[in-house]
Amino acid sequence: MILITGATGFIGQSIMRRLPGEVIGIVRTAKDNSSSITACDLGDTDSVTNLIETLRGKNIEAIVHTAGVTPWSPSMHWENDVEMASQVARVADSLGIPRIVYLSGWVVYDGGLIGAPFYEGDESTTPPASDYGRSKLAVERLLVEKYGSNTVVSLRLASIYGPGQVSAGLIPNLVQEAMTGGAIALQAKQTKRDYLYIEDAVEAVARAIKLPELTSQSINIGSGVSIRVDDVAKTIQRVFSIEYKKEVSVTYAESMNESSCTDNTMCIERAAELGLLNENGTDFYTGVSKYITWKMST
Repeated sequence: MILITGATGFIGQSIMRRLPGEVIGIVRTAKDNSSSITACDLGDTDSVTNLIETLRGKNIEAIVHTAGVTPWSPSMHWENDVEMASQVARVADSLGIPRIVYLSGWVVYDGGLIGAPFYEGDESTTPPASDYGRSKLAVERLLVEKYGSNTVVSLRLASIYGPGQVSAGLIPNLVQEAMTGGAIALQAKQTKRDYLYIEDAVEAVARAIKLPELTSQSINIGSGVSIRVDDVAKTIQRVFSIEYKKEVSVTYAESMNESSCTDNTMCIERAAELGLLNENGTDFYTGVSKYITWKMST
């Protein structure tokens, strides 16, 4: 059995669909009576105690911790991230779960002293520039501290995109502009991001659960290459032209507003060595095309 926190989120839902066998999703409020979903508020001690008692005696292979505060959350109380992680460690300790797979992110590098490509060493992660990055890194370290006697695998995900993504982001934003107005207006051009299609990210999670015994560590999960904002827009433009015979224009603001982190390319050597990456990963054009197809059907 696998426990998945944040099971109704973009990545959580995709993991639920991917993992075989018995899977239990943990959500703050269950909206249906599905046997695969259990309600638990990870910020409430009593709620977590009830969860532990409900699950006691079950053979649980791992917890995949996807729940967390993000820049798109209704309220950004970053301290809640650490509290939830502490409760996840408590669940794992109480139930004797041997592995926690935490979905961290590239934002732990957003203020890195060394530029891209980013490696997993501490010299690249001190200190993150954003509250989001600092929160992710704090959770990584707390889980190892609280649960270091077993295995904590923190997967530092690149920029994940694909069907099911409803939160704001460059690709969803530009696709929406193309769909509704037939024009994409860019405020940045040179900023580069390492994009990874959702199914490839989920495959890495599934493989991380099954890794043979290893010490707790953080591992980059990405494509290993980055794409400029301008080229993202041109890819979306090309998909609409080729697949839907719809012409989309791309315009540029007079003054560009590039991100402070101009390139988040991930070094993925460690992930490749461990066999976490899909050798036949989704190319960017195909991934964007699949996202647009999904978006147009919703």
